[in-house]
Amino acid sequence: MPPEPQPSQEHTPESRKAMSRWLTAAANAELKAGHRIQAGEKAWNAVVQYYKLIAASRGWRHDSTRQLESLGRHLMSEFPEYAADEVINGLSDAYHKGHENFYENVLYDDEVLDVIEGVGTALPALEAISTTVPRPFRIESRSQLRRLRLLTGNEALQVGDESPVGFSLAADSNPSSEQ
Repeated sequence: MPPEPQPSQEHTPESRKAMSRWLTAAANAELKAGHRIQAGEKAWNAVVQYYKLIAASRGWRHDSTRQLESLGRHLMSEFPEYAADEVINGLSDAYHKGHENFYENVLYDDEVLDVIEGVGTALPALEAISTTVPRPFRIESRSQLRRLRLLTGNEALQVGDESPVGFSLAADSNPSSEQ
C-alpha cells in the first residue's frame, strides 16, 4: 500500500486531492490483498475528499454522510455536463455499494472492483467541478430545496429562489481556497 499522507490540521484543496489519490491507490491495494471491505470504504472516501473540498469552498455543511450524498446530487444538477451515466453510477455506487459494504459485507471482489473503477471514472468530473466557480442556480423542485437547505442551513430558501453563485455562502466563491 502507498504511504499515507502526513497529518494536517489544515485541509487545503491540494491536501484533499492528495488524500483522494492515496485513498484510490489504497483501495486498489486493499482489494489486491483480499480486503474487499476496506477497499470499498476507501473508494467511497476518495470521493468524500472531493465532496468536502467543494462543500468547504462554498461554505456548506459537510460533516455527515447525508450532507455529502446531498452535495453529490446537487453537483450533478448544477453541472449537467458531468452527469453522464458512468459518472453518476460511479458516485452512486461508491456510496450505496462501497460505503454500505463496510457495514454489511455483501459484495464480492468483482463488485468491489466495479466500485473502484466507477470512482476512477467519477473523480475527473469532481476535479473539474472543484476548480469551477459555482454557477447560477434556480431551485426548481422540492428535492433541490431540501438539499440546499441541508447544505446551506438556510431554512428560508424556497422553490423558485435563484442565486448567481449556486447558493454558495463563501464570500468570494473561489474554488481554490478551502475554508
